[in-house]
Amino acid sequence: MVHKPPAKKTAVFHPVILAQEASPLSPPHQLAHDTEAAWNAANDPERASEGLAALEKLAQLGSPDAQAALGKMYASGEQVEVDLEKGVSLLQDAASQGNAAAQRELAFLYETGRGVPVNKPMALIYYEFAARGGDLEAKTTLGYKYFVGDGVQQNCDKASHYYRTVAQSVAEEAMSGIARLFAESPRLMQDEDASHEEDDVIQYWQYSADAGDASAQVTMGTLHLRGGFGVKQNPDLAHQYFEQAAAQGNLGGVTNLGLMYAKGYGVSQDNNTAVRYYRQAADKGYAHAQALLGHMYMQGYGVKVDVDEAVRLFTLSAEQRHTDGLLHLGNCHFYGAGLQQDYAKAVQCYMAATHGGDLVAQFNLAQMHRLGLALTRSCSAAVTLYKRVVERGRFAGMLNDAHTKYQAGDTLGALYLYEKAAEMGFELAQSNAAWFYDTHATSDQHEHESGSPSTWSSGQIKAFEYYRKAAEQQNPTAHLKMGDYYYYGVGTSVDHSKAAAFYRVASDMRSAQATFNLGYMHERGEGLPQDFHLAKRYYDLTVSYDPDAYVASLLALGALAIRYAYTAPAQARELVSQYILKEPRMADLPLSWDLLLILVLSNLLFLLITIRHLTLRRLRLQQQQQ
Repeated sequence: MVHKPPAKKTAVFHPVILAQEASPLSPPHQLAHDTEAAWNAANDPERASEGLAALEKLAQLGSPDAQAALGKMYASGEQVEVDLEKGVSLLQDAASQGNAAAQRELAFLYETGRGVPVNKPMALIYYEFAARGGDLEAKTTLGYKYFVGDGVQQNCDKASHYYRTVAQSVAEEAMSGIARLFAESPRLMQDEDASHEEDDVIQYWQYSADAGDASAQVTMGTLHLRGGFGVKQNPDLAHQYFEQAAAQGNLGGVTNLGLMYAKGYGVSQDNNTAVRYYRQAADKGYAHAQALLGHMYMQGYGVKVDVDEAVRLFTLSAEQRHTDGLLHLGNCHFYGAGLQQDYAKAVQCYMAATHGGDLVAQFNLAQMHRLGLALTRSCSAAVTLYKRVVERGRFAGMLNDAHTKYQAGDTLGALYLYEKAAEMGFELAQSNAAWFYDTHATSDQHEHESGSPSTWSSGQIKAFEYYRKAAEQQNPTAHLKMGDYYYYGVGTSVDHSKAAAFYRVASDMRSAQATFNLGYMHERGEGLPQDFHLAKRYYDLTVSYDPDAYVASLLALGALAIRYAYTAPAQARELVSQYILKEPRMADLPLSWDLLLILVLSNLLFLLITIRHLTLRRLRLQQQQQ
């Protein structure tokens, strides 16, 4: 679990570090130090060229970190023109020296065929090496691969091993209280205006905060403290906003000032000051402050350890359904700190906190599923929870960065990041990468990736693969697209039975288009038994899922009626011929009897629709007159 609270104050011993004069760094450490400085400069718009030149020089001196950084830049086109040959060469040099980041990047290149031929086994080897070197991206990718069996034999235990390490890192970062905030990245196939709405909301908060609105000041302070939603971290500005809100008596501002002093963010760390702010807000019933003050009592930060007081404060906070209070109270039940140990009650608290979005509680639930504590022991359930924690951590920023690049017109850079996240198991990235290949792939764009012009079919094959992965994670639009690909034979061979299977799953998820397609396939007997009654049922269901589909459904029902009449049993056709077309001269007409019947039925259908609309119009007029 994360951060076990002690039941009583225990002695903590810290190593004593004697003051000494700074000693010169050894050559390898000096290279690493210089590489970090060069990398920071390269990411500063005002010093980018200086930083890039420094990285080039350090790479020539053999710095694996510089080679890895430059290799990634040339492979992705980050701040430089794409040069896959140079990027691959630099990454190979760094990887041969054991650089985990370079090994992970090379694995991705072999996985997707950028600059090198597609080689899945080689990619897996590099991912394994990078994971052993501690690379979290590689561990996440391997966790996903073993969980779903992507290119490897499915193995839940291995998936749990890789995901658990990364999830614990995310949970520990969340416990710090200032984990970066990430907006949910838009789905390119559905909403390209979401980021503009986000900008409008940020501007509104900024305007309201500057106008003196205390709640908006707390919001802007939180954004500047943690970063995210397009706002850069700025602890000094965050402190100013919190002070302004606190001056107006806003308890959120008071509590966040305490948090800054407790953690030493932008101010000198001072537990006593933090406790003072927490107590000020907690005494007035502010749930977040109660949870934070309880944590101080549990750990003995700025106050004497008082487990009973900590439990009391956690309980007060939890009663208001605050996630921090629920989490800490769950920890008390789990460890028996101040309360009788009760795993079942711990689970209840963790579940309630998870519903509120708490990552640490979600991680703890995963642990309990893995170990079978008060929950059914289930590797699959544990990995599912680990995966959710991982995908809300630091790597979520990859999706935001990809969308920012896409909006700026850097489609290659956006696709690079979307595909990286897709290989790591992010369903949204898989959907966006598939959509990109489906709608934006051109020969010129793919030429950069494979070294030779690619056709649309190769782009569609990639789209098919990413839609397949997204469909495996129950994305309804991906199921719909997979049905389309199998129906029309795009990126794969035509298979109407498989198309129907994907449409059926999407229909169960209330996809109107998939439901309509099922009706169409039943009507024509393609991939499904021809059944006019089921076809009508699906056409009717389409409107219940999407009222805007009324006209399309109405036309389809009309066509279905005509087809039903045209394909009537032989006996019925015999009767029609015998009793309707019994005049000898009718057989001499160029218009055959079945076409005549279609014409008659079409006119009857038109007449019925007209009468229906006139009747409804008359009823509405009568209601208005009444």
